[in-house]
Amino acid sequence: MKKPKPLASHHKTAYFPDSIDPDGLIIFLDLERFEVGMSMFVPALKLHEAKRQLKVIAKEKSWKVVFADRIEGSRLGVRFWRML
Repeated sequence: MKKPKPLASHHKTAYFPDSIDPDGLIIFLDLERFEVGMSMFVPALKLHEAKRQLKVIAKEKSWKVVFADRIEGSRLGVRFWRML
């Protein structure tokens, strides 16, 4: 089994695969069933950091993804689509 990598520079000991923490709160992503053409909205205030962390996950999974900054249900965040 591959050892998970830390989420961000401030996470020294906590490891959570398929999760991000752009604002310091861990968001678990259900990526096991995330197929090509599907999208997911991730609420976040630090949009740049959310996209950076999502790009790391996408690179590890060899996925191509597209991002859009959005407000959905009165929440700011990032919607991302799996393209490949």
